[in-house]
Amino acid sequence: MQFGAAVAILLMPRAGALGVVTLRLVLAAVVLLAVCRPRVRGYGRADWGRSSPSAPPWRG
Repeated sequence: MQFGAAVAILLMPRAGALGVVTLRLVLAAVVLLAVCRPRVRGYGRADWGRSSPSAPPWRG
């Protein structure tokens, strides 16, 4: 957390507040994706259809 704040202070004059926040969020998303990447393989077409948010709950 302190490292991110230190980098943000250095980037603030060039990127601005919105740019620094965007960079920090993107970097955090990349780190989380690398560490906690969900397993995508091994699911069939029916499994993906059931996990869709637009699929009705009564559909088996």
